[in-house]
Amino acid sequence: MIDRTKYTLVLISIVTMLSFYSFTGFGNEIKKIDDKSTTASSSMNIKVIDANGLVILTDVVTLQNPNLAFNLHTMPAGDYTIQVLEGVKPINETTMSNLPKDNKVLTVEVLNEKGDKVYGSQNTKEAFNLNNMPTGEYVIHVYQGQKLINTNKIKR
Repeated sequence: MIDRTKYTLVLISIVTMLSFYSFTGFGNEIKKIDDKSTTASSSMNIKVIDANGLVILTDVVTLQNPNLAFNLHTMPAGDYTIQVLEGVKPINETTMSNLPKDNKVLTVEVLNEKGDKVYGSQNTKEAFNLNNMPTGEYVIHVYQGQKLINTNKIKR
């Protein structure tokens, strides 16, 4: 499970840094670019990096909108590094996991061809039926605690 305390601390630290930098200013103002104009704003860039070092999500957080656009519950099981950047310079980094810490807990996860989680459960008696899913290739991961113990690919 996600450590909600740690997730909350990440959000609090981002908002605190935004507040600090809104008063002191960024060394190089981060510019938020949209289709119509370019404006400088007090914002932080966020990167979510998977265990393989791939950036799987980026986001911009501002004082006006401090909400992150991702939810670890919906992402594939694993460890993620969340970086807070001032421009391109990392100023904070936190590692989080959405896997249970208890080695007795088995987690089953089904990913579609794009790598999106379409099913996840810690109830090993629960059945998942692929017949209702679109035709394609699926990857099934089984974790014991935080350790991947089995991976299967199936086509439907």
